[in-house]
Amino acid sequence: MPTFRTYAQRRLSPFKGTVQVIEVADARALSYDGWLWHIQLRAEDMIPERVWGGIGPHQSSRPYFHYGSWALDGEIRRLPHNPVLGDVSAYPALAELLAALRERPRVPFPLQDRYECWVVDNEGLPVVLFASACDADTRLLPPHPRWQASSPEDPLFYSAALASTGHVLDKPHAAWLVEQLTRHVCMPLSLHWIRREDDGSGAGIDGKHLSPEWVTRQLPATAFPPLLLREHWQDPLIATVVQDFIAWQAPYLLMLPDLAETQRRELEIQACHRPQQLMQVRRLLPVVLDKTLIDTTLVRARLEQAEGVSAVDG
Repeated sequence: MPTFRTYAQRRLSPFKGTVQVIEVADARALSYDGWLWHIQLRAEDMIPERVWGGIGPHQSSRPYFHYGSWALDGEIRRLPHNPVLGDVSAYPALAELLAALRERPRVPFPLQDRYECWVVDNEGLPVVLFASACDADTRLLPPHPRWQASSPEDPLFYSAALASTGHVLDKPHAAWLVEQLTRHVCMPLSLHWIRREDDGSGAGIDGKHLSPEWVTRQLPATAFPPLLLREHWQDPLIATVVQDFIAWQAPYLLMLPDLAETQRRELEIQACHRPQQLMQVRRLLPVVLDKTLIDTTLVRARLEQAEGVSAVDG
């Protein structure tokens, strides 16, 4: 039996659910839906990294590269590779990873990204989760961090409450939400890395643009928004749009394992308004409370897909 590690990590800024990970020594497989696994191998030899403009020392490393994918039907789809990598199909790590994929435990795997980076307000309290990491030494941030409310794979957030005001005619609703939240937090963004404990409390580690008294502060579990974004705002329009945003994210939020039962029931109802997104993540839901509701929505999603294929064929 191969030795391998399995875990899940949240996909953030914006939150897009979780990624499932299977790791062996020099390879890993990642899945965003529990069906298709993206295979990454680590180069066996040191490869020089390109340096901008040819200036400075050339560093070498053994980076991961995409080998291809493996699906639950057992099919391996291989991608073309740079010849400098050699015969990648003969890498021992590939055989180990394929064996681990066949013997993997049931998804979803437990979340292990207990290192959390939060955007905090002018009192140092969490507003929205920006990044996470499974280990202290893998905590990374971009040079110019900016929280996003939508992504290219799911860009069309729409708030009926915002549309009814007539305030936003020339920009996406996600952009409006980012602007409003940015106005209510410190600028540049104050980002606080916090290690979450088993009881939900958090211990500050370090961060960017933090007041010194915030850095190592201890925060109770109640200080952290359970849906990863603060829900209570003095401005009633922002509060309402945030609720619309949470409803739009419902299929992804259902992938969180520690939701209160009342939260999960409400999110299941909201997720049924986005049947295609719910279909994509259905294998990664840790709990389903109303199985009849979810199953009915998945049937509707399949019918919509079939109608779409028929329309294209016609």
